[in-house]
Amino acid sequence: MNNDNYFSLWFLGTLIPVLGFFVLIVGTYILTKRHYKIQRNKNEASFWIVFLLIISAALIIFAFLAPLVYTGSNSYSSIVYQNTGVIGDTIGGVMNPFIGIAAVIVTGLAFYAQYQANEEVRKQFLKQEQKYLYDKFENRLFKLIENYNQTVNQFKCNSRDSNEIFTGKDIFFAIHQEFKATLKEVQRFNKLNQLKCHDICEKDFEKSELFFLELKITYVIVFYGVSEHGQKTVVKKLKRLYREEYLNKLTNYLSYKPEGFNKETEIINDWKNICITTVQNRCIKQFIRYNNGHQSRLGHYYRQLYMIVKFIDDENGLKYLEKWDHSKYLRSLFSNHEQIIFYLNSISILGHDWEINKKDQNEMFVTKYDLIKNIPDSYRDKYCVNTIYPDIEYEGQLETSARNQLNSNYC
Repeated sequence: MNNDNYFSLWFLGTLIPVLGFFVLIVGTYILTKRHYKIQRNKNEASFWIVFLLIISAALIIFAFLAPLVYTGSNSYSSIVYQNTGVIGDTIGGVMNPFIGIAAVIVTGLAFYAQYQANEEVRKQFLKQEQKYLYDKFENRLFKLIENYNQTVNQFKCNSRDSNEIFTGKDIFFAIHQEFKATLKEVQRFNKLNQLKCHDICEKDFEKSELFFLELKITYVIVFYGVSEHGQKTVVKKLKRLYREEYLNKLTNYLSYKPEGFNKETEIINDWKNICITTVQNRCIKQFIRYNNGHQSRLGHYYRQLYMIVKFIDDENGLKYLEKWDHSKYLRSLFSNHEQIIFYLNSISILGHDWEINKKDQNEMFVTKYDLIKNIPDSYRDKYCVNTIYPDIEYEGQLETSARNQLNSNYC
């Protein structure tokens, strides 16, 4: 074979396969891309794995066909090996890199496949761990709620206005009735003594309207009662905020009021004939007073309730909306009167830790979890609920723009 024929053969044998190989790569890329057009958006890696495997297979196939292409033979049996020494060196020099590249690609894909398998195993373990922690959280939460229900079911008290016995959640109705009656007495006492905010407050309050002060004082009186011990506790709790002289006179006056079904004529007459403007001393007679206190019931109840809400809020594995859903389940157990009493507790000095004393929005649980969402409109207006908690998503009321902003900031 002369040099011209050899060069032509080498040129054609090299150019044609290279052009064909280039066309194969481009065609493979286009077909693979089209086939994985939808899947690519979901998993980019799947596209490249298939593409690189096809390229590797093409390189290996081309390596087997190379001897026929470069020697111009029709089959392996027609190759004259004595005359193909230079061509053999050319094939080895040209094709070995392609085979090496194919080997590198396949090896890399093998490592990548192992990496994906390890990642999948890690994700499975992580998923199982998250499920375990979530199940553990829910089991603990339902146990706490079960304890809460048991506590409420054990409640029992007599109505202050009749001899009717209330049990379970019905006692919140009875407590609310007592609160309303006591609030009227407090307002009557203040009105007849012509008292203003500065006569009651030890300090200037931001919300220094008389009605708000009356609400807060009344709730603490209903909570502790005006027995000898209860009266001392009321004065001790409130004297930093309200004038001690005022607290003593008010609780002394209320200590004369008996339960509504009391039949003792002397006690009833003492209450009817008492002069609000001149009363100085507490009633020392022994009888069941109208404000006999509910600390033994409500104290334990609020500690349990706060622990449940705090437990939900502290769960780092949940997003805010998931926490809100769990608190919604808790709130669904509240009666309307229960939410009213809860509201009155939260604005009094006894319940400031629920929200009023907090500076961090994420710790303001009453608003964050809409714990008084279902208070009826009439009582929201009567007790100025919207004024104290304007950003709660109340039932039947549109969400405020401020609440929208809070929802995006909660965690």
